[in-house]
Amino acid sequence: MVTAGFAVLAPGPHPGGVTSATGDSAVAIPLFLLGIGWNLTLVSGSALVASEATGGSGARLQGASDAVVWTAAALASTSSSFMVVLAAYAALSLIGAGLAVLLAIAIAMDSRSSRVVPA
Repeated sequence: MVTAGFAVLAPGPHPGGVTSATGDSAVAIPLFLLGIGWNLTLVSGSALVASEATGGSGARLQGASDAVVWTAAALASTSSSFMVVLAAYAALSLIGAGLAVLLAIAIAMDSRSSRVVPA
């Protein structure tokens, strides 16, 4: 499900960044896809963190994970505002798509290397 989230995140915001329309409707669908991708990755990532916790550390691990996620989201929101002002939404969408693709590749490589091979 994490990979599905990245599959929606990577192309999601891109069309709105390259359209020449000046209205808000050109950005509505890409932002909707961005929200869907965010929710897919957030929920599946939270479930993954909870499932990997051992003993009674689940709540503490989940809290720490949420703190990191929401801090990163706050920093990304702030920095993206500056990016839009300095370089336009198209540059922001391309950078976001590139980061999503890199993260999807890293997760795919990690999940392949951590698979348990039956004996």
